[in-house]
Amino acid sequence: MEFFLEGQYKTTRKERRKQFINTVSWVCFSILLFSVIPAVYVGIWKVAVLMAAMTICFGVGIYINLRGYVTTAGNFILFSISVLLFLYSLLLGSPAFSFLYFFPLIFAVPFFINYRNTLQLVIHIIHPTVFVLILTFVDTDFVTPIILPGDQMVFRAISLVLVITLCQFFVYEIVVSNLNSERQLQKSEAQQRVINGDLLRINQELDRFVYSISHDLKAPVASALGLVELMKDEEDMNEMRDYNQIMERNLLRLDAFIGDILDYSRNAQFEIKKDIIFLEEEINDAIQQYQFMDGATRIDVSNAIVQHSDFITDRYRLRVILNNIISNAFRYRNPQESSPWINITCNVSSDQAIIKVKDNGIGIAKEHLTHIFDMFYRASHSLPGSGLGLYIARESAIRMGGDIRVSSVPGHFTEFIVEIPNGK
Repeated sequence: MEFFLEGQYKTTRKERRKQFINTVSWVCFSILLFSVIPAVYVGIWKVAVLMAAMTICFGVGIYINLRGYVTTAGNFILFSISVLLFLYSLLLGSPAFSFLYFFPLIFAVPFFINYRNTLQLVIHIIHPTVFVLILTFVDTDFVTPIILPGDQMVFRAISLVLVITLCQFFVYEIVVSNLNSERQLQKSEAQQRVINGDLLRINQELDRFVYSISHDLKAPVASALGLVELMKDEEDMNEMRDYNQIMERNLLRLDAFIGDILDYSRNAQFEIKKDIIFLEEEINDAIQQYQFMDGATRIDVSNAIVQHSDFITDRYRLRVILNNIISNAFRYRNPQESSPWINITCNVSSDQAIIKVKDNGIGIAKEHLTHIFDMFYRASHSLPGSGLGLYIARESAIRMGGDIRVSSVPGHFTEFIVEIPNGK
């Protein structure tokens, strides 16, 4: 995960450098067009040619940069412009102050190249510095300046204005870059805290999962093996049938538990699919699975589905949610209730589907309400179950961008409310 975040940060820095090179190239292109005016005006065509060469270099740099070769573009612009500036300064002579252009150029080096490459950084700082030292301290009288003394003040003023402008621009870019880096660092730290929290939660759930799964898988197997040992010496057929019934219940419990584990695994690994759902069919199919449970025929089941819009979501996860919630409504009926009922309502809009499953079963005590969606949590041990069903149902809803809420009054009612966004 650190590698992912680091790669994300590197990509952001590269994109920032690409944008900077593009912006600076256009700024310098505009400045060159402005600077060439006095040169053309006084008829200094050699200077105009040099400025045209710089313009071409910036144009080539922009093209290379836009093609994605950011580091190559930065190196090309820095080296070519440095050489051309040296020639430009020789032609104008030191009174024109043209050597001052090297200072913003050196200032901009870390923005043009990958500053982590020490060799590139040193080269691009040293060679402009050498040019400045040559222009300042070495006798360059062998090159005759081509501007007249009367024109030197004009070029000197232009050089000072443009150099100060460029330096201010680079200072602004440094401040903006630092602010962006600080924001990116804060964002990365916040992401890292979220990731660490998720990893801690996952590790805790994994510990509980391993502990509970080993117990819940081992118990029915141990029971079945014990019954097999008893059956070896049992000759009474009635006892044998009882043993077989107990073994069948244990194996069915084991099968249901394995099914819950598969649902958990599929929800964690599989991508969200987009299926066209007819909720009335899905709800009726879920009801039919449990209408032959013990005592289910006494339950009055009603449903009202309003679907005026296509509903698109993951069919598998939706079925996991419906099966778990509707099966609980059947399983946790109140045996003392003379008129048990389950009421299912659904309203589908273009934005979401809201499914409500309400029953007058035994209900859920207040102290259990905040825990029933926890992994392996069971509010009642009077009925068999893995304690995974509601956990998987809610995790499935969250994966689809929705959620599940519950409210209950023991002995009166329990209502589950499922909200799932419409993928339409």
